[in-house]
Amino acid sequence: MYLRCLALSFASLMLQVTEASAAAYDCVIDPSKEIRIASPVRGILDEVLVDRGEKVEKGQVIARLKSSVESTTVDLLKLRAENSALIDVEREQVALSGKSLQRAQRLRQTNAISQQQLDELDADHRIQQRELAQVRQNQRVTEMELARAKAELDLRTIRSPNDGIIVERALSGGEFVNEDAHIVVLVTLDPLYVETFVPVGMYRSLHTGQSATVEPVAPFEGRYPAQVKVVDSVFDAASGTVGVRLEMPNQDHKLPGGLRCKVTFEESLAAGSETAGK
Repeated sequence: MYLRCLALSFASLMLQVTEASAAAYDCVIDPSKEIRIASPVRGILDEVLVDRGEKVEKGQVIARLKSSVESTTVDLLKLRAENSALIDVEREQVALSGKSLQRAQRLRQTNAISQQQLDELDADHRIQQRELAQVRQNQRVTEMELARAKAELDLRTIRSPNDGIIVERALSGGEFVNEDAHIVVLVTLDPLYVETFVPVGMYRSLHTGQSATVEPVAPFEGRYPAQVKVVDSVFDAASGTVGVRLEMPNQDHKLPGGLRCKVTFEESLAAGSETAGK
């Protein structure tokens, strides 16, 4: 009698798990990323090159800030960095003082000049060498300043950090922008995220990588494969549910974000059995 009751209880439990596995849960399809693109520096917008609804690629120019001063600084430093005339002059001076020192050393061997004269020529040659080294150092500093100026100029060109679609354009050319004000909002629709809540009783039967099927509401039709990406570790005690995020490919951008759907989890029974066995 006891074994019969136990068998009936086990069968009832398995039926509940199977029904839970086959149940369809309400869900929402969201973009996987929503990025508010701002400027890293303050300034006046010269132009915004994209508008709402446009598709953009990673690295594509979104907007430019006015940069006449920065461009002029780059041009000036570039001229200085490419100008080697002063280095050439100092190199000639070093070569000339070196020849004078060599002649003086030969003359000193025959006592044609004094030791003081030789020392003066030697000191002059060393000074010329140091001046050449200083000029070369200044040239390297100018090259580094040029690199910094180019980087500052590049900051005034705003590029897209990802492939996606522009869903909002907040500013236009001529408006002031700072680090706190976004210019456009970009969303990534491939992949999409599917957000749902399921009963806490399913917690142990869910795992990352688990397959599921998503069915969007009308007017969109079809069944789309998805995989569990996140199972929350904190329950909602008031509703007795746990949040689950799934990832769904959307390479052709066939589905939009913000769409309601139904999701059915697959392999939940198998996962639950494995968990129980452990």
